[in-house]
Amino acid sequence: MAQKIIGVLTPVLDGFYYGKLLTSISRKAKELGVGVLVIGTSARYYSDYYASDYVDGWIVIMDAVDEGYIQHLRSLDRPIIGINTLIDVDYRVTINNKEIMNTAVEHLLSHGHTRIVYIGDTRFYDAKERYIGFMEALRKNGLDSEGNVFFDIMQMNTLDAAVTLAEQGHPFSAVIAVNDIIAIELINHFKALNINMPQEIAIVGIDDVPMARSINPPLTTFQVPVDELGCQAAELLVQVILDQDIEIPPQLSAKPVYRNSCGCHAGVNMQAIVDPADTIQYLNNMMSRNFNLGVLMQSYKNNETKEMEWLMHTPFRRGVVGLNDPKSKDAYRVYQFSLDEDKGKKEMRHVPSSAFPPREVWEDPSFLGKENVMVIVPIAQEELILGSMALVGLGDVPTQLMPFNTTFQLANFFASALLREAIYSELQSYSEQLEIISSLTHDGIWEIDVEHGEVTSKGGIFKALGYTKAEIPMTLDAVTNIIHPEDLQKARAEFIRHLSKEMPAFEVEFRCRHKHGHFIWIQVNGNAQFDSAGRIYRVVGSVKDITERKRTEERIHQLAYCDPLTGLANRLAFEQRYTVLLNEAKANNSRLAVLLLDLDRFKLINDSYGHQAGDRVLRYVAQQVTSQMKADDLVGRLGGDELEIVVPNVQDAREAVEIAEEILERLREPFFDGEREYYISGSIGIALYPDHGADVETLSRHADLAMYQAKEVGGNCQVFVPGTKIPSSHLLDIEIDLRKALAGRQLIVYYQPQYHLNQGKILGVEALLRWDSPKYGLVSPEVFIPIAESTGLIIEIGEWVLREACRFSSSYKHQEGDALKVSVNISARQLNHANFVDAVRRVLNETACDPYDLCLEITESMMLTDINYSMRIVRELIDLGVVVSIDDFGTGYSSLSLLKSFPISELKIDKSFIKDMTASEENTAIVHAIIKISQILSLKVVAEGVETLEQMHLLRELGVDNIQGYVISRPMPQEDMILFLKDFDSEGQR
Repeated sequence: MAQKIIGVLTPVLDGFYYGKLLTSISRKAKELGVGVLVIGTSARYYSDYYASDYVDGWIVIMDAVDEGYIQHLRSLDRPIIGINTLIDVDYRVTINNKEIMNTAVEHLLSHGHTRIVYIGDTRFYDAKERYIGFMEALRKNGLDSEGNVFFDIMQMNTLDAAVTLAEQGHPFSAVIAVNDIIAIELINHFKALNINMPQEIAIVGIDDVPMARSINPPLTTFQVPVDELGCQAAELLVQVILDQDIEIPPQLSAKPVYRNSCGCHAGVNMQAIVDPADTIQYLNNMMSRNFNLGVLMQSYKNNETKEMEWLMHTPFRRGVVGLNDPKSKDAYRVYQFSLDEDKGKKEMRHVPSSAFPPREVWEDPSFLGKENVMVIVPIAQEELILGSMALVGLGDVPTQLMPFNTTFQLANFFASALLREAIYSELQSYSEQLEIISSLTHDGIWEIDVEHGEVTSKGGIFKALGYTKAEIPMTLDAVTNIIHPEDLQKARAEFIRHLSKEMPAFEVEFRCRHKHGHFIWIQVNGNAQFDSAGRIYRVVGSVKDITERKRTEERIHQLAYCDPLTGLANRLAFEQRYTVLLNEAKANNSRLAVLLLDLDRFKLINDSYGHQAGDRVLRYVAQQVTSQMKADDLVGRLGGDELEIVVPNVQDAREAVEIAEEILERLREPFFDGEREYYISGSIGIALYPDHGADVETLSRHADLAMYQAKEVGGNCQVFVPGTKIPSSHLLDIEIDLRKALAGRQLIVYYQPQYHLNQGKILGVEALLRWDSPKYGLVSPEVFIPIAESTGLIIEIGEWVLREACRFSSSYKHQEGDALKVSVNISARQLNHANFVDAVRRVLNETACDPYDLCLEITESMMLTDINYSMRIVRELIDLGVVVSIDDFGTGYSSLSLLKSFPISELKIDKSFIKDMTASEENTAIVHAIIKISQILSLKVVAEGVETLEQMHLLRELGVDNIQGYVISRPMPQEDMILFLKDFDSEGQR
């Protein structure tokens, strides 16, 4: 029987997660005698159904392909196994994510954390399961799951999440992150915000990546069995392919690893920590390998590239190459190669991409050797696809580091070399070949005639510099004149060292001026020729354009030390230089100023014109600020629209203020972005050493507080004043979003049951408004109701709540046959609205709600505003048949005579009295008195905020009619309330 082959579709070919999955799948498949074909789908040119003619089954990792691709595979009747994907597959292998979240929540509970937030997303299967598991764990452990306990990183980045938590005054004491990468980002952001971990906030991650051990504090996490996951997927797929008894594997459990970030005092095995320098060295080695390989392949002659000898510099030794055949658009011209034992290259038959690599290579044990896996990558250059290559083994798949996609780079080099060979084939002479090669590689050869001072050069260096041969005099003086002045002395020194025979040859890198004025980097190698008398008569050498290499090196430096958007110092570089400047100020006994610039209304630009426009504004601001600063000053972007500036050697606060005002004045100049014109303003906070602090953290924090103070007084700049506090949250954005919430179906009515103590039944519910904002999550009514009141939105929102509540009561009575009284809170603005009674009458008619099933709750303070008006409105409502209740009774100032004169039917005792009733005889006496008064006036009594059985029993003894609170149920959406009411038996038990 022919060997079975499984295909693996993966968006990435290497790295900690994907590398481990691929190696474990390969290992298990090898144990089962099965071949593995890995296809990296994130390649830029990936579009073909490679090997789909014969692959027996597929494993799909995360978002490797879309639903259309899966449908094609289904049409071929091939089984599909999913790993961490939401795509519809036949079977899945999964981690027990809910167990992870429950363990994490219970562990944080053991440290005393009851306010826990989840920061992650629901984009992939694992992430979605973790979110669901988190919410279930909160409910299981009796924690708040109704509030804003989820920050979606698809809606906000980790910096925004950290800043939000800080600005809200640490509403949560613990964070569970969707994975370690998010957790590590949060740790770095919290440090920048001066939030201590785990003292102020504990953090738990998932995955146990190497960096989790080296971060400070070391990260508590879960060791996810990625290897076992890959093995499960391979084994399950083979069972399906071989039509064996299928054993659906159980969900895998992750092992908790407790470290310091959660509050545990677990020791960390420092020897096991991967040194970050090792990662950087690996990156440098890989870049050097591929760079040198690219240079080497440029030197190959025609057809040498196809011999594949260049792969000797990589882990790969065997493979199959499929190149497009000009004679057949639908087939590859295929050849097989092996660099071991000089087997060379073997031509094979033509095959379409759906049969590549050919099936027969899997049956050749001498070709595969001990391997059972091949990796497919496209051979492409620019927009041209030349074919594909399938390499034997996973030799270029590291599992402990970040993804580098080096295998794709190898194929890209191959494509580049093939294109060059195509050019070579058109050349007729060696000199023409040399010229074209030099042009392609921007290389050249040169010679100096020492006696005549003439320089000759041949090759692509002229093209690299933008000149024709006729445009630049070929003299030594003319050549040295285009060398950058800062590099000229170094170039001469290296040349002189060689001439003095201190070194056998010379090599130097320097910048040369391009025809258009900019500079490019070149590398010059040379060797002087001496005559028999020891005199120099000629110097020969080569020249290479190394601008791209220098850009790559600069990019690495930029990634490590510069903000990618503005080019300013990033947090790492800024803090390092900041510390140096502060230490110098201390040593010199000089004053140092720290300025924190925050742009005003920058969010409005992003929201109005998009983030690209915002990015252009930030770049402009960075240019304007740096143009005002001296060479020794330090400017950095630490995130968002904030720039921090450190100015050494200032005389006093007045000088610092003058610098800040100059910056703000420069920013006030109009900025033209295409057809748009911006007028930019900002606020700057200033802190001085040693006046306002002696360390980096204190100075930056005080500058930040001063900046907020500047914003409070209308912008400009402000020197730190002790006692400055961060201002309250800005409410304008909430008001704008609230106006959109009703139309956007973000408002939800929750219901909390009211329980009759004597009858043991649920006789009614209270309607409670909730706002589920996509930006803020669940917003507290205490925040948005006052805003709705002040803006008048409460009229429209209140009528909507009334209509929803009446519709619920009416539909429940119609479907279940039982009356359900629904209580609705009425605001002062609603009660005083001229058309309020008409609105109630209209809603009752529209919803067919029985007026006797509607209870409107008003407060004492609302009645006292205008007693005569309030009494008239209440009487009109009662004439409609509506029940009227006084809410929060006991917190106002109503008199007994007023209470008696109002035609109300019910009193609701405020929860503040209920809360301390069992611990305070005074509160018990007050509650008892309210009940007695109500009984005398023939009023029903409802006690709200009842949370314990002890409170419930005491209220029964005191004669309360109905209770409402967590002891019966939390508020819940309508669908859940219907189920709750159905399940509730005659004794009031669920």
